[in-house]
Amino acid sequence: MKTITDKFDDLWTDFVSTFKGSLLMQARKQTLSFALVKLIFSETCLSWTSEYTVNGRWLDGFIKENPVKGALVKEILTKDMKLSEVIVDRNGMSFLKYAVPVGVGAAGYSIAKLLELGTVGVATSTLVPLAVAIPIANSIVNNRKTDITEVLINGYVRQLDKYRDAVIAALLADA
Repeated sequence: MKTITDKFDDLWTDFVSTFKGSLLMQARKQTLSFALVKLIFSETCLSWTSEYTVNGRWLDGFIKENPVKGALVKEILTKDMKLSEVIVDRNGMSFLKYAVPVGVGAAGYSIAKLLELGTVGVATSTLVPLAVAIPIANSIVNNRKTDITEVLINGYVRQLDKYRDAVIAALLADA
């Protein structure tokens, strides 16, 4: 038989998964600003107060069974939970997107001029490396964006651990 903390842990896992999933979906569409993260978090937190969700029904039932602990748990889940902004360095990505292809093209041009190639040789030595470098630079930038998004989302999700711990402590406390 599941204890009250086990049941809460199951609900908490679903809550965090929903929050993280919403962040991931929005990150595919746009850059995650702190305002957007807070909006998504607020919407996700509504699951603890809605009578139409498993989380809300569980909390409501717990409050009826144990009004003192229930009020404390509800306060943690509905009033105390806040996120602080996660700062990640996004600089250099757009520079990299353009600097690598231009640099490679310039290197090809310089080598062609040193070798005293004709016009066709110079153009080819400049444009071919440039054309090859563009998708590589785009790939590097996209991988960097993915890494930054992952760091950002994990940073917000980690902030929730203290609230889970606070609720567990409240559930285990003597009333």
